[in-house]
Amino acid sequence: MEQKTYPEAERRKFKRLNKRFVVRFQAQTGVSEGWDMVLIRNISKGGLLFNLDKELKRGTTLNFKINIEMNKNPIFCTG
Repeated sequence: MEQKTYPEAERRKFKRLNKRFVVRFQAQTGVSEGWDMVLIRNISKGGLLFNLDKELKRGTTLNFKINIEMNKNPIFCTG
C-alpha cells in the first residue's frame, strides 16, 4: 500500500491511479528528438507525477506515449 504524501484530506479534482509504470516522453522543442522514458508515480484525468533527472525549461510542452496495458495501443497526449 502506498503511503499518502499529505496527511490532510484529498482535495484533488480527479481520482488518481497510484500505480507505477514506464511512460515515454519527448519535449516539443522544434528539433526532432528521440523518446525518453520515465517512471511515473501516479496518473489521473488531470495529470501525472514523475521525477526527472534532467532539467527542462519551465513551460516546456511534452508529448507522452502511455502504455497502461501490455499489447494495447498506447495513449498519445500532450501537456
